[in-house]
Amino acid sequence: MTELVIDASVAIKWLVPEDLRQEALALVRMEFELIAPDILIPEIGNIAWKKQARGEIDLQQSQLIGNRIGAYFHEIVPSDSMISNALDIAITLKHPIYDCFYLACARQRRAPLVTADTRLATLAHSVSPSVTAIPLRDAIRVLGL
Repeated sequence: MTELVIDASVAIKWLVPEDLRQEALALVRMEFELIAPDILIPEIGNIAWKKQARGEIDLQQSQLIGNRIGAYFHEIVPSDSMISNALDIAITLKHPIYDCFYLACARQRRAPLVTADTRLATLAHSVSPSVTAIPLRDAIRVLGL
């Protein structure tokens, strides 16, 4: 089965209505092994907190997001196995390390990264030829969903 690395910009769409939600949900319905670095969990928590603080979701919804997000993944990869690689990528790209954990995970697992962050998708090509990033808006076409 094909692995896909999923970042928080895609995963949040599984639980909250946002643009490109149908494309994100298609990834769940297909037979991919969805993986992410463990940094995804606090990032999703932060997104839920922001949405609740802005009144976009209520407290119950924010807690539901936190409780359910892990169930979507086949594997959550420990960030300590990627720290050196993520740091090298961050330094090379002059980009925050948080995003670079997703790139490091994609490199380590030789799996495409699917992201709704177009800037991150563009940066992925600078990491190495072995890192492929697929913008969520193109996922249906590229992955044949």
